[in-house]
Amino acid sequence: MTINPDIQQKYVYLNSQTLERIDPEAEEITLHFGQLQKNLKIVIDNELEAGEIIIPQNLTKLISIPSLPYEYYFINNHLHLGPVIGMIVYTRYMNDPSQQLQRFADYENIKGLIYLFFPKTIDKWNKTISGCYYDPEKNSFVDGVFPFPNVIFNRIPLRKSRYDYLKKEIGDKIFNYPYGNTDKFDFWKLMYKQPVIKNYLPKTKKLENVTGVLKALEYSDSVYLKPVSMAGGNGIFHLKKMDDGYKWTDIEGKTVDVKDKKGLSEILRKQLIPKKEYIIQEEILTFNKDQNKLDFRIYLQKDYSKKWRYSGLETKVGKKDSIIANSQNREKIIPGEQALREFYGLSKEEAKRKVEEITNVCILTLKVMEAKGYKLGDACLDLVMDKNKKFWILEVQINYAAEIKAFRDEGERRILPFILPTPFEYAKALADF
Repeated sequence: MTINPDIQQKYVYLNSQTLERIDPEAEEITLHFGQLQKNLKIVIDNELEAGEIIIPQNLTKLISIPSLPYEYYFINNHLHLGPVIGMIVYTRYMNDPSQQLQRFADYENIKGLIYLFFPKTIDKWNKTISGCYYDPEKNSFVDGVFPFPNVIFNRIPLRKSRYDYLKKEIGDKIFNYPYGNTDKFDFWKLMYKQPVIKNYLPKTKKLENVTGVLKALEYSDSVYLKPVSMAGGNGIFHLKKMDDGYKWTDIEGKTVDVKDKKGLSEILRKQLIPKKEYIIQEEILTFNKDQNKLDFRIYLQKDYSKKWRYSGLETKVGKKDSIIANSQNREKIIPGEQALREFYGLSKEEAKRKVEEITNVCILTLKVMEAKGYKLGDACLDLVMDKNKKFWILEVQINYAAEIKAFRDEGERRILPFILPTPFEYAKALADF
């Protein structure tokens, strides 16, 4: 396949032997490049070798084919060139696309046109998208105007109207939608209906009033109060039952001693984020009361097989006395298998089996979400593990920190080579290449 900038837009060149193999009756070849279809009149040139095809680089006044390595195949006289993959990103990555370079580590196996864009650059009239594409020779990005893609990997909270429009244009080939914080209570209610998954869920209920909080403390010595739709530990509080009342702790480690129901009602009124719904969730204790908080995160992604696979497990080790282990409140991140051996005393083989158990249950969880309408291909789940080595699912993260990890310490960056390139494998498969 040769892409030639000098031939006219309406012609394709090949020899008679190649035509015989494609469709001997055809007078035209229909080129598919992303969603763009272009009818090209066949010109027989028997000086070309068998199988050699020359197509024009310039397809329309706006769109030309970037000089990149492509794959192609024929279905009758329809020539499919690609893949053409669009990735919707925040404007900060359009301003500095180099922050996305690690995603292209496996480009030589993906090939094709992969471009970044923001929805405001969609031109509905011309059916084009302005953005920047990855150039493997320069290992950088080049601005351009492109056809609508074969598939879209979404990384922003995409408006439903835009999603519906894009789905109409490219089909059901947009993944990671909806993208945003999963409602923790809706998630819990959905998963609690699943016979297997319910066994891995902490006791959880919606916070209605102070009486509900006190009721929860009858069954658990300590609970978390969490906003249903926020991430990163924001808005979370910890409440522990004491001999002479209760101990209230915020994410900065500030504590307040609460004596009675009236005092608890007052602190709820003062400290909970106004107009935010909250859940009450039992704390899953690890080893002993002095143990640093440990949070696990498992990364699950779809690849060429279009099936979920395990991409990695990491463990966040919280700072002393911290109630959470987010980026501001942790000592380090270590590989999950290391944590299972170091903190829980599992052998290498036992740790492997535990990871397999976690993987199977978490994949089942994602499949339940997909059955309810989520379009997924790249996700992680936050977990905790108790002293009996049983793990508990806290929430699913579709909009988890990925590229941001590149600017953090080595522990955070360790997982990146395993998770950043994989979504393009799934995108290529969805694009039918």
